[in-house]
Amino acid sequence: MLNTARLHYLAIDLHSRGRRRIVVVCSWVTFILGMAALDSFLTKESFSVHHPEDTLWATMGYMCLFYYLSVFRDGGAVRPFHFRTLPLAGFKGRFVILSSLDDWARYSHGAALAELPEEQQQDVLCRYRVGRYYFPADKSRSPERLDEREMMIRDRASASTLRWIGIGSVVTAVSLTSHGFAHLQPADITTNLFQIAFMAMAGPATAILWTEPDPRDTGELTLVEAPTA
Repeated sequence: MLNTARLHYLAIDLHSRGRRRIVVVCSWVTFILGMAALDSFLTKESFSVHHPEDTLWATMGYMCLFYYLSVFRDGGAVRPFHFRTLPLAGFKGRFVILSSLDDWARYSHGAALAELPEEQQQDVLCRYRVGRYYFPADKSRSPERLDEREMMIRDRASASTLRWIGIGSVVTAVSLTSHGFAHLQPADITTNLFQIAFMAMAGPATAILWTEPDPRDTGELTLVEAPTA
């Protein structure tokens, strides 16, 4: 489920599970501290009371920007969860783009070119065309399709995230109630709700980055010695 081609973040190698856990903890701490600082700024001098729409956009912008730049970004260190398709003007249905040998290999046979037997490799090489080509979207023939093990990991991570969202929602409700609704400002509610939204977006990737072993130890990535003269 890890994207072995992009297992790095800010020049940090993320193959090691221990290193990934440190990056995950630091990322969450940074997000929470940033959201707390934003909440403090928006509640100062009742800014959020007088400018509720600006408060909403500022909080949403912070969450989206942090997610896009974080290690949890979809398609980054973790493979995409969803089947990506594109509409094509003038045609019904949706399409996928094939632009590399591995794309053609995965679309036709479900694996990267180097992982296929010689007969299937020759078939891909005969079909391959240089450039970007659109093909009808089919979940069973997508370059980004997940195997059964990866789907099981995805579903388990999503279920774990759902449990944490439930716990987070209860904690948020108790926290807001204890402060008294009469003293709440729009920023208090907005930042708390967007923290739950961020948990939904980043939770599955967090679970996978936290639990998946080093791909070098599981055979997903093999170190090859350089040839000697």
